[in-house]
Order: sequence, then structure tokens, then C-alpha cells
Amino acid sequence: MRLVQLKTTSLRIEQSQLTGESKSVSKELAPVADSECVIQGKVNMVFASTTVSNGSCVGVVTSTGMLTEIGIIQDAVKEAASEEEQTPLQQKLDDFGELLAKVIFVICALVWGINYKHFFD
Repeated sequence: MRLVQLKTTSLRIEQSQLTGESKSVSKELAPVADSECVIQGKVNMVFASTTVSNGSCVGVVTSTGMLTEIGIIQDAVKEAASEEEQTPLQQKLDDFGELLAKVIFVICALVWGINYKHFFD
């Protein structure tokens, strides 16, 4: 949300969910010169999932849904999860599971074969 008017002398936002900052940050009406700056540099914007810790304002919604900063982060997390390779432990567990399934099948086939003649009693 782009700030349009401050109703109090200052506005402080807790945006640690996005930036990891431990303190609330001050917001102002002045436009940002660099449109491609990082989240911390966007001092005239208030983001979804952040909370107002002091003050009040009026703003205009500029993005919704997956176009918000939270949506962009969610897309990045989804992309990273889809590119994830198996760890060596996961690969060994998969190999062991396949081997175990084959051994169990062989044992079952042997038991069935040994007891086949008793099926017709």
C-alpha cells in the first residue's frame, strides 16, 4: 500500500516478517527515487502481513495477492522447493526401501512355494 496521507506526526511499522528487522521502522510520504530498491528502502510503502506499531495513515493499494511482497517471497520459496535435490541420506533410504521390498517379495514367494502342496489339503 502506497502512503498518501499521514494522520499522525509519525508512522511506525513492524515489518520483521518481511525483512527480519527487530525494530519497527518509520514510514514517510516522500517518494522513493529508486523504484527497484530493496524492501527496506521502500519507506513510503506499507506491506501485507506487517503491523502498525504507532500512528495512522491513508494509503492506496498497489498490489494484491501474489503480486505483493509476501506473494513474491512465496513464489521464491515454491521455486526453491521444486528445485530441491535429494540428500545422500534420502537417496540411501530410497535404495534401502527398494532392496527391502525385493527381499520381502523373495521371502514371500519362497514361503508360498514351500507351502503350495498344502493348499489342496
